[in-house]
Amino acid sequence: MATYNLVLKDGKKALKSINIDTGDKNLQIDITSALYVWEIEHNLEKKPAVQIFDDSGTEIEANIVQNTTNKVTITFNNATTGSVIFN
Repeated sequence: MATYNLVLKDGKKALKSINIDTGDKNLQIDITSALYVWEIEHNLEKKPAVQIFDDSGTEIEANIVQNTTNKVTITFNNATTGSVIFN
């Protein structure tokens, strides 16, 4: 597992964990700053399936836009922390 700093759209930094295996690329990112919009460049070179979880591990809904094969914008009704899994 590699650890990277991801700069979020509002300029805040949060520590992120990235898991990329040797087969199909996947990624998990933990968002530790409560934000309405998560704009993430995942660099997986594909439009992955996206799952979003709150801090307790419950899957939650949001508006997901696959901007490009490397970028996703996730928008919530309330400022949210949690994690997102790209697969």
